[in-house]
Amino acid sequence: MVTSLAGRRLVATYGMRVLTAGAVVTGAGMLLQAPGQPVLIVVSLVGVGGGLVLPALIGVVLAGVDPAHAGAASGVLTTTRH
Repeated sequence: MVTSLAGRRLVATYGMRVLTAGAVVTGAGMLLQAPGQPVLIVVSLVGVGGGLVLPALIGVVLAGVDPAHAGAASGVLTTTRH
């Protein structure tokens, strides 16, 4: 939650580097998913990376949508995230 709140501000300051860093951190967490790995580390990495990437990505995707179609676009975005 902390990274998702700070993510938008970080993207405004540092640009796409924040999204890249968030994707790398998420990927590292995904790569560590193996038997015997501490779950807390995996979940923390995926959470921090997702918190950096998702708020900015959602803003970018929905910025170009006509307000009349915003609900449908938001529904499609949410569906594809799951």
